Amino acid sequence: MRIGKEYKPYELKFKSLNIGDAFYYEGEYDEGDCLYMKIQRVEYDASGFHDIEKYNAVKLEDGSLTFVEDNDIVTIANVYIEEG
Repeated sequence: MRIGKEYKPYELKFKSLNIGDAFYYEGEYDEGDCLYMKIQRVEYDASGFHDIEKYNAVKLEDGSLTFVEDNDIVTIANVYIEEG
């Protein structure tokens, strides 16, 4: 099963990706580029004090959620899932 479409790796702005597209990005807590997938934007009030948490990407290594700014440069990835 493929994740997103088949692409040759190239850099573009995050906002240009479609939901389900996989990309490489160095997040705030990453050591080098990691593989992420763009998801539907999720927002919720985590603390009850109107501190809105926002997420629009999931790290495929561990399933953690993150937020990537629309104008951040990412590298689109040509990846697929194999049964292990």
